[in-house]
Order: sequence, then structure tokens, then C-alpha cells
Amino acid sequence: MREDQLPSVTVLMPAYNYGGYIGRAIQSVLDQDYPARLLRLVVVDDGSTDDTAAVVERFAAANAERIVFIRQANSGPSAAINRALAEATGELVAVLDADDIWLPEKTRRQAELLATDPALGLVFCDMRVVDGSERLVRPSQVGQIGAFPRRAFARLLCQNVVTQSSLMIRRQLAKPIPPGVPYSDWWFAICASSVSELLYIPEQLALYREHGANLTSGVSGAAGVREHRKEIDFQLWALRNVDLSALTPDEARLVWNGVEYHARALHAAAGSLFARLADVDDSDRERARQLDAAAAAAGSREAEVTLALQGLGWDPYDFELRMRVLADRN
Repeated sequence: MREDQLPSVTVLMPAYNYGGYIGRAIQSVLDQDYPARLLRLVVVDDGSTDDTAAVVERFAAANAERIVFIRQANSGPSAAINRALAEATGELVAVLDADDIWLPEKTRRQAELLATDPALGLVFCDMRVVDGSERLVRPSQVGQIGAFPRRAFARLLCQNVVTQSSLMIRRQLAKPIPPGVPYSDWWFAICASSVSELLYIPEQLALYREHGANLTSGVSGAAGVREHRKEIDFQLWALRNVDLSALTPDEARLVWNGVEYHARALHAAAGSLFARLADVDDSDRERARQLDAAAAAAGSREAEVTLALQGLGWDPYDFELRMRVLADRN
């Protein structure tokens, strides 16, 4: 594709105490096989206490037209992403964690796909998993996900496979991350898949580091319980807050089975069936009962399932709502 046909891209990089890795991440953006005038990097230092800021400042001083550097008090990774997103000017937005690395062809491959296919809202790729010294740990971060559907809304409500450093999204679809949502990649994937198509590139166009200080991937034990609970909490939040009306009954079953998959994984990580899955109070139960009544009075199977699935977002322990979703009444 000719240079004058390529879209502009803004890279969002949240950073917290990654002074040992962030220089390599920034350099991988600068080394992209993409016109420099069309590729801009916004780094947000989220209150680091190590030398992260000093490393970024050296790069920003040498690349003033390409790098925007912002420092803020520690507010969490989603807040850092939102701050960077507010500075984005590109037609496309990509995210690179401060401890990961892009291969030189990543930006061009994804940007050209989005530029030539208006139906696409987000493109993501596989990544090689490396350790802190960039030695190979696993050849694939995603693994065998099979044929990934371009219409992927239900698939992504079920389980996220879009890793932050692998995605590129149209800027108008990258909505700010709501308060309390812990996964920016999952959030962007749901935003895009609810209104557009997605494309998975089954090639490793980036390196994902596992180094013992990762926030999510590769954790186990008590940390694994924590992450599965976060996943369940986010899925229930999505069922309460995201428009589910486009889901078919079969897709709704897939979505709920995804929530229960994470519940089983949490119990396995905890080694106990008594591990807490989700907090539900009386007002949540009342909201679920109201949605159950609405589902019972719905005029179609599609409406019944949508209302019941939303109700499970408020009370995942409600057996009647669960049966409304999972029952095959075709």
C-alpha cells in the first residue's frame, strides 16, 4: 500500500515501574516499518517509583515529534490507558504494554488490513512468549484458538483472547474504559465486536514477556484465584451494562458457559468449592427477580433469553434465570 493511503496510528503505552523493559518497548515502536510521520507514541507513567520516567524522558527528548510523555499520580493501568487515549490523534489506536515488544512489521500488517476493509473494527495477532531476557518460553501466547469468527461479540463475552499488546482498533471504537473495569484489551474487544467485525492474524507479530511481575498472565495460586474472580466480576458487569439484544439464544448459552468456565477455574485454583465467586446483595437479587419476571412475560424466546442473561449479571446464583438461558426450547 502506498504511503499516502496509510492511516495514522497512535500507540498507547501505560507504564508503572518498568524501567528495565520500557526502553526496549519504545524502541520497538520507533523501529516499525511504518512512516514515522504517521506513527505517534503516547507514554503515560502511572506514578512509577523506579527509573521509568528517566528512561522515557531520554527517548522523548530525542524523538520530540513522535513521543508524547505524560506523568500522573498512580491511578491504575486503566486510568493510564484512558489518559493516553485522550491524547490520541491517529485514525487507528494500538496498545503496547511497557514490558512487551513489537516486531517491525506489526503496525503495517494491521493498519493495511483496517485500511482496506471498512467492515473491520479491530485486528489482533498472536505473540511469542519470552522471559525477562527475551528467551523463548512458548512459541504462541494465544495457542490454538481455532477459526476465530469475524462476528465475535458472543465469543468475546464468553472469554477474551485479545491481548493488549496485540490489538489495533479504529479510534472511534476505542471507548474510554469505565471505572472499575480491569481489562482494557477485553473492553476494547467488546466495544469493537458489538458493532463491527474482528480479524485474527495467526502469526506472532509481537513478543509477550512473562517475568514474574505480570499483572494477569501466567499467575497461579492465590493470584490465580484473584484473576479468575476479576474475570467473573467483569463478565457479570458486562451482562448488566452492555447491550445484549443482538445475541441469539445459542450465543447467550455460549456467553453464560464462559462465565461458568471461569467459576470452575476459580474453584480449581482455590482447591475448594467454597471459594467466593461473586458478591450479591439484596438489591442485586431484587433486580434479578424483576428481570426474571420480565423474561417470563417476554413475547419471544430471544427476548426471554436476553432478559434472563442480564438477570444473571445481577445474581449468577439464580437457578431459574440460569435455566431460562440454558434451556433448549427450539
